[in-house]
Amino acid sequence: MPAIGLAWRPLNALKTRTQYGNLTGIRRSGDLRIDARRGLQAGETICVELRRWTLLRKTWKYLLPALRKIRPKDGLPAMGLLRTLGYIRQRRRDMAEELARQRSYCDLELELLAPHLTRPLQGSRALDIGCGQMLPMLIGLNAQGCEATGIDLDPYLPGQHSANFWRRRREGGLASAASAAVRNIAVDDQIGRRLAVELGYRKPLKSLDVRVMNVCALDFPDNTFDLMTSLAVFEHIEDMPGTLREIHRALKPGAPACLHAHLFASFTGGHNCDIMDTSGRHIGGEVDCWDHLRANRHTVPVYLNKLKLAEFRQLIEDSPLELAAWHAHPPSESDLKRLTPEIETELTAKGYTREDLLTTSLHMIVRKPQAG
Repeated sequence: MPAIGLAWRPLNALKTRTQYGNLTGIRRSGDLRIDARRGLQAGETICVELRRWTLLRKTWKYLLPALRKIRPKDGLPAMGLLRTLGYIRQRRRDMAEELARQRSYCDLELELLAPHLTRPLQGSRALDIGCGQMLPMLIGLNAQGCEATGIDLDPYLPGQHSANFWRRRREGGLASAASAAVRNIAVDDQIGRRLAVELGYRKPLKSLDVRVMNVCALDFPDNTFDLMTSLAVFEHIEDMPGTLREIHRALKPGAPACLHAHLFASFTGGHNCDIMDTSGRHIGGEVDCWDHLRANRHTVPVYLNKLKLAEFRQLIEDSPLELAAWHAHPPSESDLKRLTPEIETELTAKGYTREDLLTTSLHMIVRKPQAG
C-alpha cells in the first residue's frame, strides 16, 4: 500500500484522502492520529510519512540541548552534528533507493540461508546479530513468521527515543547522542516503517525484540536458535574465536548462521562515508582510492578487525562450527577500473591479493554439527 501524505487540521486531528477514498474512524499509526472516513480492512497497514513539522518538533527536543552546550573549543562535536544533518538530508533525498537496497540485503540473506534451514521460517527462533539502526533483517525475519530477536552494542530501540538518547549520552556524550537521535527519528525510523509495509510486517516497530548485547557474551541458554543472521557485522568483531564459540553454543544442533562481512581490503572497506554517496557511487574529492590501505589520511572512529578472506576462512575452520557455504561476491565494473596497475602493485607488496582488494562483501554460512 502506498505511503499516505498527511496534512495538519487543528480541530479534527489529521485528515487525508487517498485513492481508496476518504478514510473514517480514528486509527493510530506510530504516534500520529489519523482522522479517517472509511474503516480499514483487516490486516491493512498505513505507513505514515511524517511531515516536516513533526520531524522538527521531535528531533529538536534532542538536538537543542546539545547545541546549547557546544562551545568554540568543541569543534569535533559540532562538526559531528553538522555531518549528521548533511547525512540525513542525503538519506531522505535518496529514501526510495535506500529502502530498495535494505530490502535487497534482507532478501539475499534469506535466499542464501534457505538451503541450509532445518525447519520452516514460520515459528523458528532467530537471532539477528548486529541489527543496527534500520533493522532490515529483524523486520524481514519477523515478517516471515520467525520469533526473532535483534542484538547490537548500540541498537536503535524503536519508539524508545528517550531511552536511546540517555543511553548514548552516558556512553558517548551529549553531541553524539543528539546526532544519533536526529538520525534515528528522521531516517532510520522512516525506512523501518516503510520496509515493514513492503515486507508485510503488520505490527508496530516498537513490538520488535531489540536488546543491547555483545555477541561475544550472548545472554541466551544453550541450543536456543534455529538460525542466525548478520548484516555488515563481522568486520567489526574483535574477538572472532570467542564470537564463533558463542554462536556455536546458542545454535541448535544442525542449525545455520549467516555471517556477513564488509571486507576491510575492499575499496569501501575503510568505512569512510566521504568516499561514497548513499547509493554507493564514488564521490571523489580528497579521499584517494584505497586510502585506508595506503596513506590512511582519512581515518574513521569505528573499530575494524582488518581480516582478509583467507583469515576469515581459517578462523571458521578452527572453530567448532562447520563451514556450509562461502559466497565471496564479485567486484563491480567500477571497482575493476579503480584498481590501477600502480595501486595493485603497491598493495600486493603489502600482502593483499587481487581477490582481497576486489571482494567487497562476504557471506559465510556456518552450521552447528548435529552432534555439537
